[in-house]
Amino acid sequence: MLFPDTIRTIGVIAPAGRLAPELAESGRTVLRREGLKVKGPLAVSECGVSYLAGLPEERAAALEKMWLDPAVDLLLCTRGGFGSAQLLPLLDWKTLRKRRIPLCGYSDVTALHWAMMRMNAGLPVVCPMLGKLAAADGSTLDNMKKAFAGEKRSCPVRLIAGEGFAGKILAGNLTVAASLAGSDFLPDAAGRVILLEDINEPVYKIDRCLTQLEQSGLFSGAAGVVFGAFSGSDPEELEKFFRRFAARTGRPVAAGFPFGHSFPLMSFSFDDVLTVADGTAVLRR
Repeated sequence: MLFPDTIRTIGVIAPAGRLAPELAESGRTVLRREGLKVKGPLAVSECGVSYLAGLPEERAAALEKMWLDPAVDLLLCTRGGFGSAQLLPLLDWKTLRKRRIPLCGYSDVTALHWAMMRMNAGLPVVCPMLGKLAAADGSTLDNMKKAFAGEKRSCPVRLIAGEGFAGKILAGNLTVAASLAGSDFLPDAAGRVILLEDINEPVYKIDRCLTQLEQSGLFSGAAGVVFGAFSGSDPEELEKFFRRFAARTGRPVAAGFPFGHSFPLMSFSFDDVLTVADGTAVLRR
């Protein structure tokens, strides 16, 4: 089973991009095979923008309705793309704070996850989204099961600078995270391990985004920084840059964590503690 017995009804939400119908159905099929009830998504409309699943107001209202539905045990996003940040000023965070429901996704969902941390609402969880469930490999699905069961998980990483470090996770897509700098939705990373990934970005753009977050003070109190997958980036240039980043920030830095836009993908919640020591990253509830 992908989820423990306490998770019986999945509320599907579309906070960002529009998911192809065949991918949506393939994901629902996986969930139904698990014996789960699937509700939604509610916010899929013809809004005149091909890359959005509906107007911002529609998507925000649908998210709130699903979040507050007592029959829904977990929120699962359909896909990323773009659009989650548009919802942030429209959501009734005071009301959402009353229910600590898991909200699952990654990529553009970073905007929601980081705002949830800032507003102390819900529980951000990284795992495959609806459109990727059918394509997920065995390792990814096995890790997902262990994550929701609260089991210990581990993987090799490369220590770039510093010694061992540990802390609860603050994870996300780098470009999306940088877009929150200067807003009311950038969380406090003090004592946390910041875990970042991106896709198809040249190193100078990665540097630009990290500089923006650095100048916003995000890294100053962090326990450490872990870089996940940066698919499509030059690996040699990236490695050199990671070392420069570690030197200029003075933070412990590791790389090679399986978190990004490719499989295998590690699943985890922001309540999990990530410990890096002796070339190994360990996740514990």
